[in-house]
Amino acid sequence: MKTYFFILTFVFLVFIGYTQQSNPSNNGCLQNEITIGASTTVSLYLPFCYVYSHSYSQQIFTAEEIGISSGDMIESISIDISYIPGGMLFFNDQSIFLANTTKEHFLSTSDWIQHTEFTLVSSGTYTYTTVGWNKIEFDAPFVYEGGNLVVAALHNFGACYTCACPRFNASTTDGNRAIYYRVDAAPINPEILPAATGLLSNRSNVKFCYFSHNIDMCAISITGPPEVTVNETHNYTVSVKNNGLLVSNYTIEILTEANELIGQVVVMEPLEFNSIAIIEVPITFTEEMIGELSIKARVEVEGDEIPDNNETSTFVVTVKNETCETVNDLTSEKSSNNSVLLTWTEPESSLAVEGYRVYRNEELLTEELLTNTYYFDNELSNGVYEYYVITFYENECMSDSSNHAMEIISVEEPCEPVTDLRAEKLDDKTIFLSWTEPESSLEVEGYVVFRNSLLQNSVLLTDTAYLDENVPEGNYEYYVIAHYTNGCVADSSNHVTESVELGVKEVKKLEGVRVWPNPAFTTVTIEANNFNKVEVYNVFGQLLNISMEKIVDISTLNSGVYFLKIYTEKGMIVKKVIKN
Repeated sequence: MKTYFFILTFVFLVFIGYTQQSNPSNNGCLQNEITIGASTTVSLYLPFCYVYSHSYSQQIFTAEEIGISSGDMIESISIDISYIPGGMLFFNDQSIFLANTTKEHFLSTSDWIQHTEFTLVSSGTYTYTTVGWNKIEFDAPFVYEGGNLVVAALHNFGACYTCACPRFNASTTDGNRAIYYRVDAAPINPEILPAATGLLSNRSNVKFCYFSHNIDMCAISITGPPEVTVNETHNYTVSVKNNGLLVSNYTIEILTEANELIGQVVVMEPLEFNSIAIIEVPITFTEEMIGELSIKARVEVEGDEIPDNNETSTFVVTVKNETCETVNDLTSEKSSNNSVLLTWTEPESSLAVEGYRVYRNEELLTEELLTNTYYFDNELSNGVYEYYVITFYENECMSDSSNHAMEIISVEEPCEPVTDLRAEKLDDKTIFLSWTEPESSLEVEGYVVFRNSLLQNSVLLTDTAYLDENVPEGNYEYYVIAHYTNGCVADSSNHVTESVELGVKEVKKLEGVRVWPNPAFTTVTIEANNFNKVEVYNVFGQLLNISMEKIVDISTLNSGVYFLKIYTEKGMIVKKVIKN
């Protein structure tokens, strides 16, 4: 006679490993449910008996009770629990097996159905959450082949004994449709079964969930670049899922919203039930597709019984025309009191830009194509001016007009310009510019310097001097424009010219000459071989001091920028020094 023990700690068992739970059905599946048995007056330790350390049972359900077609797939079983002590319970090392069978009843305690006929459909830790139906999802669906169905349940977890053991509702059957074996001594091997503990004319109440179709491929999603250029080829990623039987080949198509085929891949790799495949499909975008193009993916497989889930939702792709891109970042700003500077960047295109034309208030300003991406509109009278640019390409394509930029010219108070700009060449590649601040009641914010009409400094100068270094060979014309704090921009200063002729040895640029510290407070030290003398100049080009020593006293000078002309036996070099 079996001895029962109360194990208080059972309800505190730690859940370890895989847990079977009730999961939603697969996307696109037609799910059906069969209920066999409804009695709640009979309560048994079947299909599992947790009173013993190990239990095994087989139960037969007839084809008439099941009532589904051959080829349908069973995906889960639910068992009807009549009693759970202490709330939710976890049981490890549980397994469920299914088999198609012709057997109607169990005739004796040795009349087991052989284990080789079974398919393992679920194993792991089972969680019982509530009295009533508890669903166990199968690891893989079971293909019903018609006829009777047998369910085998194995537990090798260990005993929980009477006060912590769930029981299951059962219904009476006509004859012995259940057989079971229970033992404490050793785990049960279902391949080698002894005589059964007993036969039953009762059987567990169960529910089977099954799919009523055989082949079903479902298109899930399509992703890829949302913006492309005409004549380019891009891969788009399509995800598909097999909701039915194994398929060996299928086709992925990409279509327009009007169902025009624009991409296709034939897949020859097998795809099992409940598996997802991710397929790359190339699309070449043609000129007919320019604009917003809605595309979708479709999966095709022979014998698909649910075509309604074969297509994804649409995905919008913008197909750009590569032939004639437009300037889209035209900006304008006042460069002087009555001048406007327009700037833009070259459009991104595989075609070569030939040039640009600028329009002001719908009138063409540049008869010849501009090759620069800026334009000065000078000597404007008071008024409102609206500008745009058109791009011309070497393939004779003309773009649409750019974005429009607007400026208002309103001259109320004159901005005095610089009138005494001076230039001095310090060495064969260095030109020194200096000037004095204009006499005006307005406050000067800073200056910009132009060489041959090209802006030299992007940040306003606050000094009245500028050192143009490393100037290439050529003839140069300089002018300066003063900017005032009230936003007023003066006219250009007087123009000065200088030339640079490489190879003319007026002075020699020296290497290895160093001045330190820089900035300095009291003295600077000159490091130079064969040193002769040094001349100190301010930003106006005025000579302040001549020294024959390498240590130069600058303590009496005001804070600011100064220039040292350093002479050696090999030539002269200019160094800029900041006095703090």
